[in-house]
Amino acid sequence: MTKAFAVALVGCGEIGSMRAAAVEKSPRLRLRAVCDIDRERAEALSKRFGGAVHGDAEVAVRAPDVDLVIISTSNNLHAPLAIAAMNAGKHVLCEKPLARNLEEATAMLDAAVRNGVQLKTGFNHRYYPCVSKSAELVREGAVGRPILLRASIGHPGGPEFFKRWFADPRIAGGGTLIDNGVHMLDITRWILGEVDEVMGMSSSARVSAGLDDNCFALLRASRAIASISSSWNKWDGYFEIEITGDEGYIHCRYPPMEVRIGKINPRNGRLSQKRILFWRDILLEKVLTYRHTTIGTFLCEFDEWLEAIEANRPPAFGAKDGYRVTELVQAIYRSAREGVRVPTPVPDVLKTPSAPSGRS
Repeated sequence: MTKAFAVALVGCGEIGSMRAAAVEKSPRLRLRAVCDIDRERAEALSKRFGGAVHGDAEVAVRAPDVDLVIISTSNNLHAPLAIAAMNAGKHVLCEKPLARNLEEATAMLDAAVRNGVQLKTGFNHRYYPCVSKSAELVREGAVGRPILLRASIGHPGGPEFFKRWFADPRIAGGGTLIDNGVHMLDITRWILGEVDEVMGMSSSARVSAGLDDNCFALLRASRAIASISSSWNKWDGYFEIEITGDEGYIHCRYPPMEVRIGKINPRNGRLSQKRILFWRDILLEKVLTYRHTTIGTFLCEFDEWLEAIEANRPPAFGAKDGYRVTELVQAIYRSAREGVRVPTPVPDVLKTPSAPSGRS
């Protein structure tokens, strides 16, 4: 008989509510506990999706009838809550960024290994249909060897957004790069391989000094290079990724959910092009808003997470991926501050195999 897993959800805001909706749709997950600093918000989510309301997050994540913990709080609470949950023997899925800095990320990694549990980073953008299709095409060699990746991501911010914790670097750990840009850093590593060197530049046009609302990064990865831009001043669209190979290109964007492929004919040098539109996702999103797409990616994350737990293996884009992206964020911020290139050799902690979970 297939096991069902009991979930504690900490953080009942916009992302937390979509996590709860995804838990409800999963045949193998049951929402057992919910917690938020705003008790009314937690009670409203509990009425809709179930789960006992807890006033103390650390009590919720240690509850004996809970198997898994999902953390969708402000960034400053990721490390303490994840560590408390893992010390209680719970598997944890933590929203991106995994941590505000390497000290927190290291402590989280150590807690996962020490307690023999699985820590997964919420890099759900890998599961956007256009992104997963693009990665599949690269793996198949559809455009030859990748030599260049260009990506941009962002949203317009706004007066209310800038009043929230996102705009407090003490809570968030940074600005748009640690908010949005981490997704593009993760996808760059996923597609091109490990990053060897970075350069960064940032601005604080609409926010306080020291908090980036626009950030640009150049990265070198193996035999390819990449550019990433992240913004809180992006007025149209959400993200675009273009992968140039030595035989053509793949262009992925959302919204609308689409992929364009260009292939060079080696005999005459002409470019043939094809466009893939994900009509089902486009139409459902028109009716159900972006929540439909996001919840779908969360369901994919949950499925992979449960497979990893039951197979006693590290999850895809797990703790080490979250650690590495945190390291790249810090290197880009350092480059932006000091105006220097920053080497990013893979640390020893990522070269050693992960300890088996020992739990199911």
